[in-house]
Amino acid sequence: MMRPTLLFTALLLVGCEGSIVGPPGLGPPGAGNGGGGIGGGTGGGTTQPAELGLVGIRRLNRVQYENALRALFPGTIGTTLVAQTSYPSASPKTGLASGFSSDSDNGTVSTQDEILLEDGSEFMAAAFMTNASSLLPQLCPSLAPGFTDAQVDACVGGFIDDFGRRAFRRPLTATERTNINALYTTLRVEQSAAESFSAVLQYFFQAPAFIYRPEKGTGTTGVVALTSHELATRLAFLLTDAPPDATLLALADDGTLSDPAVLHAQAERLLGATLTQATLGRFVREWLRVDLLESIDDMDPNLPAARRDALLAEVEALTRNSWSPTRGSMVELFTTQQMALEAQTDDLYGAPNQGGAGSFNLVTRTDRRGILSSAGFLIAHAPAGHQTPIIRGAFVRKEVLCQPLATLPGNIDINAPLNDTRGLPTARERLSPTTTRGECSGCHRDINPLGFALERYDALGRFRTTENGATIDTSGSINFPITGEQWDFTDGDAFLATAGASAMTSSCATQRYFRFALGRQLLPSELPYLPALNARVNETGGSVQSFVFPLLESEAFTSFRREEP
Repeated sequence: MMRPTLLFTALLLVGCEGSIVGPPGLGPPGAGNGGGGIGGGTGGGTTQPAELGLVGIRRLNRVQYENALRALFPGTIGTTLVAQTSYPSASPKTGLASGFSSDSDNGTVSTQDEILLEDGSEFMAAAFMTNASSLLPQLCPSLAPGFTDAQVDACVGGFIDDFGRRAFRRPLTATERTNINALYTTLRVEQSAAESFSAVLQYFFQAPAFIYRPEKGTGTTGVVALTSHELATRLAFLLTDAPPDATLLALADDGTLSDPAVLHAQAERLLGATLTQATLGRFVREWLRVDLLESIDDMDPNLPAARRDALLAEVEALTRNSWSPTRGSMVELFTTQQMALEAQTDDLYGAPNQGGAGSFNLVTRTDRRGILSSAGFLIAHAPAGHQTPIIRGAFVRKEVLCQPLATLPGNIDINAPLNDTRGLPTARERLSPTTTRGECSGCHRDINPLGFALERYDALGRFRTTENGATIDTSGSINFPITGEQWDFTDGDAFLATAGASAMTSSCATQRYFRFALGRQLLPSELPYLPALNARVNETGGSVQSFVFPLLESEAFTSFRREEP
């Protein structure tokens, strides 16, 4: 398959009509140190924000791109093409440090990414050409076996209209239609119909309007509503990590999807889709940064690739059992004692031969409570060579409870204070100077108790009661000035139960899901939306529906602010 011609390269710009405003680059209070500090309040009605956020242009992540390919092609064609892709996507392996892989500011394309996109498109087009005689009739139903080039020429215009509408998630513009047809007819001068058809597919595979999700809205300045097709795209990717299906596109075509009742009904329908549970699993996996496991070397003797992949899949299995559209709640996800065990991971739980082979068995473990005690989470936050309680404690405070961390002074010696305690048996004893020395205690009194509470799990997530022969103390006490709460817990299990049922956890989950939906950090002016959303979540303990439906009713989901020209 040839590299794009000058004409073909120019056509790649077809999907970039108009201009898209970039991400605002502003986060909630405390975003600079990862805080957020939204607290655990469950307040009343929504206060209209002074200013909605600008829209960021989001690029499909790898999961979304592959789901889109499967949705575009009938039968197994999409799966065959997916096997040929080399689509670049943000991940811990590529430097994803925060947020979600579908965030607008995590979708930038490097020169190497451009090469991968182009190569993947060529490989897929070549794979199509290998079986063009059998695949073309599936894409142009008017073709019969033994079709001629002239018959392909006759069907290609209709194919471009239909395929383009589904690929771009909206009807093609007149300019796009003309240019894509021109690509086909220009190449037909020297190439066969199948080769020219393959080039059209190659264009679509890397077209900006396919791999990006531009949102232009219905107005020119100020707060503008999404178009019905943009709304369909937001909804579909939020709930299924996939493009709008035929039903959603039809409702977008006639404009009825903009009716709140219709939007609600379609969300209810999509919550029953197979892909929805995988999308919820991705939200939890990336929010809790279990995806950090992806950066572990395949040859790590403690975490070979099969075990690492099972730990990543464990999140979706645990989420399916504890937080799905048909059962469970966010509270249950954080407090359940039913753990998802697989043959590659069951020994980490002290339950060898209880995990499923290639699947997950639910096993009650009285030494575990919720996803923060899952092996995947614990290993992801125990990087080699670092003090595990500090790493785990800081993450829980900042990302699970959305409470701010103090800024680390630049002139602090982090090694000298521990010189006299390095030989002590337990981490609590070795790290004791961090909470007794004045230059350290300001930060560590807010971090260490949360990390010590998880110390009964080692760096591989295995339960233990001793370290170096000494009993591990997981009791603690910690204050949260923003909410005015104080937690006193006798052991790690009591801590996990308290954290799982806390309004701080559910409120933090609300804020993170809001970001997941918008694909960017929230503006300070958008934070007043959260109390009403928190109230709905807390009413149910955090059912999936309590996260989704109030969000769909908010102006921040259906509109955005367009920058003054």
